[in-house]
Amino acid sequence: PPTKPAQDAFSSLVIPGDIVKEAYECKSVKDVTQRLAKYIEKDDTKSALRLAVQCRTKKGGPLKNFASRHVVVPKKDYTLDELEKKNINTTSFITPIDDTLDDIRLGGSVAAFSGIVALSLAFHWGIGQGVFCLLGIFGLSAYDTIKNGAGGSLLIVDSIGRLLYQKYRRRVAVHEAGHVMVSYLMGVLPVEYTLSAYDSYKKGGESAGLRAAQQAGTRFADEIFKKEISSGEIKARSLDQFTCISLAGIAAELVVLDKAEGGRSDLIQLDALLFALRFSPQRASFQVRWAVYNTMTLLRKHKPILEELADLMEEGRPVKDLIELLEERIPPPPPEEFNADGHVANKAMYADE
Repeated sequence: PPTKPAQDAFSSLVIPGDIVKEAYECKSVKDVTQRLAKYIEKDDTKSALRLAVQCRTKKGGPLKNFASRHVVVPKKDYTLDELEKKNINTTSFITPIDDTLDDIRLGGSVAAFSGIVALSLAFHWGIGQGVFCLLGIFGLSAYDTIKNGAGGSLLIVDSIGRLLYQKYRRRVAVHEAGHVMVSYLMGVLPVEYTLSAYDSYKKGGESAGLRAAQQAGTRFADEIFKKEISSGEIKARSLDQFTCISLAGIAAELVVLDKAEGGRSDLIQLDALLFALRFSPQRASFQVRWAVYNTMTLLRKHKPILEELADLMEEGRPVKDLIELLEERIPPPPPEEFNADGHVANKAMYADE
């Protein structure tokens, strides 16, 4: 078996000799995912990424879908009218509104106010005592916002939503499934996911406290992107990956549920990146509109598998099971460069490919 370090053209990573040898020994998808699981369990995401890269089909390995460019629409400036004609609701990518959690927050506020009024009537409180209680509630909320980034209130509201609303639980799973599918197919390895604020709080540890509570999230082996960010030079491929992955949660909700409620934090992160890169409004719009079309096209093509992926995530299955599903259920991309819809398949888009 080969044991010399290898340079990977796709990722620009140097693959150590021991991982080159390990990849050579992987004869099936399960061989790869079992080894990936061991690296992920040790939080060695760097080795996990290098093994996945080395096990791609183009390198002679069994992973035919990792970084496979399954569906890539031509990179050009799409107008909003063009996207609307493709039945893409662009409004959801501008202002997604989380109706479920907003309703729970409103209900909680009404209940708190009603409770104070009821106590005031029952115990014959004066106006001052009622105002004092209201100020106490506002004070706790302000403290949580400043100290915990509103993690405490999110933990409560998200837990109520998951307990009372099955549709909410499903929406969160579909949203994160979109991130997982798009990241994997575009060559960014998912290593962990959470579907509730309580899970993210537990995984954050005591040092992070309630600030670790997030509605849901997916973590990736993204060292390549982080290195490029720190160097101040981001490759076109990395920018395309980040943009599509950021929008994948909203796109998945639209594809499966016909409505998107989550994704505000994803859009904030994407806006912050494009601002940091000093993109003009025109250039940022070009990048985002292309990514919207690209991501929606990819997820629509694999909608049944996206729903299966969300099912596994709702069951709490490990990442290795998600990768096995994507490898087993999605056929390899077609050999032709363009299909009937004009989508590019297996065509090099970047100079270093």
